[in-house]
Amino acid sequence: MLEDIIKNHLLFDSEAQTVVRGQENRQRRVSFLKGALIGNSRSVSRGLNARVRIGGNIGFASVGSYSEKDVMSVIEKATKNARFLNLHAARKQQVIPPYPFEGSPISRGEINDSEQKQMIDTCQKIDSYISEHYPHLSSRRVIYTEDSQDKIIYTSDACSGHVVTPRCYIYVFLSAETHDGAPVELFEAYGGAGAFADHFTDVEWMYPKIDLLVQRLMDKKDGVFPEAGVKTVI
Repeated sequence: MLEDIIKNHLLFDSEAQTVVRGQENRQRRVSFLKGALIGNSRSVSRGLNARVRIGGNIGFASVGSYSEKDVMSVIEKATKNARFLNLHAARKQQVIPPYPFEGSPISRGEINDSEQKQMIDTCQKIDSYISEHYPHLSSRRVIYTEDSQDKIIYTSDACSGHVVTPRCYIYVFLSAETHDGAPVELFEAYGGAGAFADHFTDVEWMYPKIDLLVQRLMDKKDGVFPEAGVKTVI
C-alpha cells in the first residue's frame, strides 16, 4: 500500500481550492505460447500532482516521484500557476461551493503482492490442461495481467481518502484451422476486480469454461449455423 506522506504537508492557500493526489501504478504480465514462457515482467511507478483553482483559473503541477519534498513542491508550483493565470486572465467566476462529506471513500481492495512465480506456475498449469485435453489445437496462448492504482487524495474543501483499485485477468487464446487451412481464433478473459489470490489460488473452476471455449472454437472452425430465434442486440 502507498504510504501517506501528504497529510503532514497540506499547506493549502486559504484563497484557493486545492486537490493533491499521490498515486502508485503497478503492472504485471506473464505470457505463455504453446507451453513456452515468452513474457515475464512487472513495473511500479509513483508520482504526485496538485490542482489549484483560484477564481476561474486552474493551476496544475506534477512530478514523477514520491517524497515529502515533492508534496510541498507541487502544491507551491500549482498555486503559483493559478495565481499567475488569475492575474493575467481573470475570469471573475464564482468560487465552487464546498462539498460536504463526512468520512472517506471506502477502498475497493488491498494490494496483496503475490510472488511472480505463483503467476508463472498458474499459467503453466492452465496451458498443460489445454495441451493434454486438446492436442488438436493449432496454437494456444495463456496470458496473466495485473494492474492496480493506489491513490491518496486530499482536498481543501471536499472529500479526502485512500482508494485502491486492483484487478487481474487470465486471458486464454485458442487457435484452430478450418478444413481448407484458414486460421480461426477465439479468446476469453477470466478474473476481475481484486488481486491474484482472490481469483487464481485454484484454477480448476476455469476448466469447464475452457472446455466451452474450445467447443465454440470448433463450431467457428466448422462454420455451424447460428441458433434460430429472436435475439437481443446491443
